[in-house]
Amino acid sequence: MSELRTEEPLRESGQDEGVPSRLGLGDLARDAAIYGGTRVLLKSLAFLLVPLYAHFLAPAEFGRLELVLATVAFVDVLIATEEDTQRVFGIQGADYKEGAKELAERFGFKVVTVTLRGTPSVWRNAWSAFAYAEGRYIEDVTYQIEIVDRLGGGDNYSAGFIYGYITEGVDKAVRMGNAFSALKQTSWSDFNWTTREEAEKLLQAPTTENLRITR
Repeated sequence: MSELRTEEPLRESGQDEGVPSRLGLGDLARDAAIYGGTRVLLKSLAFLLVPLYAHFLAPAEFGRLELVLATVAFVDVLIATEEDTQRVFGIQGADYKEGAKELAERFGFKVVTVTLRGTPSVWRNAWSAFAYAEGRYIEDVTYQIEIVDRLGGGDNYSAGFIYGYITEGVDKAVRMGNAFSALKQTSWSDFNWTTREEAEKLLQAPTTENLRITR
């Protein structure tokens, strides 16, 4: 006759005996109360500080303050224009580099990158960018662009910057974003028809005169 035996349930490796495998409703309710209570407390503090804000800030600046506080809580990398540092964040530095440094130090950004546009004429623009990260400035060449459509220049800088930042770091990010955006502005619409290979080719031999996309 075959012998019947009751097998013990297998315990997952690394599981401590004193740790439950799942949380009960009581634990879930406790965690939700802690998280929700913290959110309510933060919002209550903001409400209670309104009289203090009113004493120092004009009504038009309340929205700016809320935007800044909501942004810096979740952002490590800030991509901005030279105008954003002044109008959005109220940073009035000696120059844009000092403004980027102050942004990083005041709000705790790991990287602050700023695009720079010069407009000597409608059809010819100077385009460049830099970043402040880890206590140093990362700069790139200034492209003299024969403008076809400048719409989307900032968006495409962001796209190139993010790609370079993820793949090789902040130095490559500034150069890739700068080149990708410069090439975009030599074609119509805000959609960039530039390929990654074309941007990489421009990085190998940056030209600052009569920049046009080639096919």
